[in-house]
Amino acid sequence: MKFALLSLALAAVLGSASAQLDGLSACAINCLLTGIPSSGCSLTDTTCLCASTAFHDAVATCLETNCTADDITAVLAFEATECGTSS
Repeated sequence: MKFALLSLALAAVLGSASAQLDGLSACAINCLLTGIPSSGCSLTDTTCLCASTAFHDAVATCLETNCTADDITAVLAFEATECGTSS
């Protein structure tokens, strides 16, 4: 099952979305971080991450394999906030 996942603006890690990160589990954050290399985007390029199918696919696979349904829901909400998409 594919999810239109969030493009973690690692700007989040750098601060701009730190409040939203508080609602994500360690598993969800790990999936977001491990998806970045597959995106071809720089760590702080939110626009690129939001548009990267490779990033979304990598994060979705990680979430489905390792995390809970609640984690997936939280990541989708985070994506909606950070990328301006609907979950």
